[in-house]
Amino acid sequence: MTTVMNAVPESESGLASGINNAVSRLAALLAVAVFGAVLVTVFNHSLDQYLNQLLLTPAVRAQINDARPLLAAAHNPDPMVQHAIAESFVSGYRFVIWPGDRPGSFECYHRMAAHRVRHTCVCKTGVAPKTPSVLLPCSSAKPLKEPDKLAVAI
Repeated sequence: MTTVMNAVPESESGLASGINNAVSRLAALLAVAVFGAVLVTVFNHSLDQYLNQLLLTPAVRAQINDARPLLAAAHNPDPMVQHAIAESFVSGYRFVIWPGDRPGSFECYHRMAAHRVRHTCVCKTGVAPKTPSVLLPCSSAKPLKEPDKLAVAI
């Protein structure tokens, strides 16, 4: 805000402050909307991956699909389905918060989005996490330069 306030004459400071506050609130609103949309997209993709591995009746699958808007609050009596719901939410949450947490991880996520495949960054050890269909942060992710450095976590 100091840069904005220093850039205008003192007589225009009220107007500059108001515009600065409005733009700041709009940016925060857009960030929440975009991150929310990304979280829901990753959640739905991850949940589909889990559910495709389970032998579910069409009625159970329909019940799960009806509860999707609840995200992590969705409940199902089957413990495998409940685990899939919880892990899918964690995948979406980690996808949203992880890029700012590790150097080089943004490039990994960019490549994942471009390939539309669930990948994970390769750790310094060169070993990908073994947990199926869930993105787990490595202790220190390396920036990825070549597509062959991606490890599929399925």
